[in-house]
Amino acid sequence: MIAPDDVLGLLGESWIGDLTPFQLRDAAQLLSLGHGANFSVPGAGKTRVTLAVYAAMREQGLAKRLLVVGPKSAYEAWLTESQLCFRTPLRTAVMSRTPDYGAEVLLMNYERLSRAVPGLVSWLSAAPSMLVLDEAHRMKLGANGTYGSACLALGPAAGRRLILTGTPAPNGARDLENLLSFVWPGRGKRVVSDAVRGGDLAYASTVLRPLFTRTTKRELGLPPFEPKLRYVSLPPIHREVYEALARK
Repeated sequence: MIAPDDVLGLLGESWIGDLTPFQLRDAAQLLSLGHGANFSVPGAGKTRVTLAVYAAMREQGLAKRLLVVGPKSAYEAWLTESQLCFRTPLRTAVMSRTPDYGAEVLLMNYERLSRAVPGLVSWLSAAPSMLVLDEAHRMKLGANGTYGSACLALGPAAGRRLILTGTPAPNGARDLENLLSFVWPGRGKRVVSDAVRGGDLAYASTVLRPLFTRTTKRELGLPPFEPKLRYVSLPPIHREVYEALARK
């Protein structure tokens, strides 16, 4: 097992990013697991933790390229964090028709994933690689969904698999089965299936806790959520759109 205090020493001289105590803890656990899942809440720095895991693997020669599948809205975070965390930013490319074999980090969105699987499998297989699913709950349908089946096809081509999401089970415990079955196919799938069989999310989370890391809102020290309602008058065209959306 890797301790949080050991993480910085594993990242190499190219790493310059700061890591909070809970980010060091999460990185240590993910490095100890091999494949893994990060279910930390939004704002916990899942992108930075993932890059730290990749940096440690790169130092050990276990990974030379990183494929990130996620929504387009997440691209900016990966580009920015690469600049903040590495002395020389990782050469990053957004997937076009074919993968960029000169890129160390390749960004891809879920909508185009199914059509790109053959090329991405080739890209992943060409060098030791790491595959990350950002906002991984988008493939919660597993083999029964377009996104899930494409992700499952890519999985075996990567030496290490990692999923990131702050909402791992939006529809209940069964969502965990498909997510974690991508990370640990085969025997791991049976462990997950047994844990979620009763549909009790709290029980499943307890049983599966060693398989993922999670930073909570309390650990972030966020102020309590206080909803405030403000009523505004809508111009006629806005009122028309609102009533159409509200099906009035």
